[in-house]
Amino acid sequence: MSDSLFDETAGDFARAVDRSIASNIYSRGQLFVDATKREVPRGTRVLDYGCGPGRIARLIAKDGYSVDAMDPSPKMIIEAKQQALDGLQVTFRVNTGTADDLETNAYSGIICSSVIDFVPDAARLLRNFSRALKPKGALILSYGNKYSLWRTYSSFRYRHTLRHLPLQCNVWGFRQARAALNRAGFEITSGPVYFEGAPFEKRPWLRFLTAQPFVGILALITARRTAAPKQL
Repeated sequence: MSDSLFDETAGDFARAVDRSIASNIYSRGQLFVDATKREVPRGTRVLDYGCGPGRIARLIAKDGYSVDAMDPSPKMIIEAKQQALDGLQVTFRVNTGTADDLETNAYSGIICSSVIDFVPDAARLLRNFSRALKPKGALILSYGNKYSLWRTYSSFRYRHTLRHLPLQCNVWGFRQARAALNRAGFEITSGPVYFEGAPFEKRPWLRFLTAQPFVGILALITARRTAAPKQL
């Protein structure tokens, strides 16, 4: 996804997430928070790679984690820093978008929310995540679900507003995701959990539909670093 599109949509995206949080329908955030609490010890250091406007990073920091959050979009980082962050151990910075400069053995957990979808070299990114994690560290990752009929419909019906969907270069099924993670030295520990399928998420009695593999546009999995990444 181009940095210009990130920058162009930063403000609107941040406001939309805030409305979802206020309305208690921010399922993405809740899924990442729950997975982090389950997979990563409290009080440890976590990386939010591709943090966007920083809402997930803030929610995780509120649960007692020290969060390093980074994104290649300067305007996304501006939005992130404008949040109420008093007392939270969270920092935001602009990064290059390659992950080559990540610290080695630095994090107990890495969060990557809908970033790998747009990265041309997914294998390189996953190898860098493996390197940056401590032994047995957890990766909490979401990716585009290739089997989502709602995604296919939305790509056509809402192509003028969901401009990011055609830019996805890694839209996977579970087997593809598992193979990519295994090559990078990870073993999947849970998932996939499917989510995001507007308008279903806006109606409590229909939210269960977003968890269906042919509806949810995105899939969330957790994995643990088990070995050095395999050379390609």
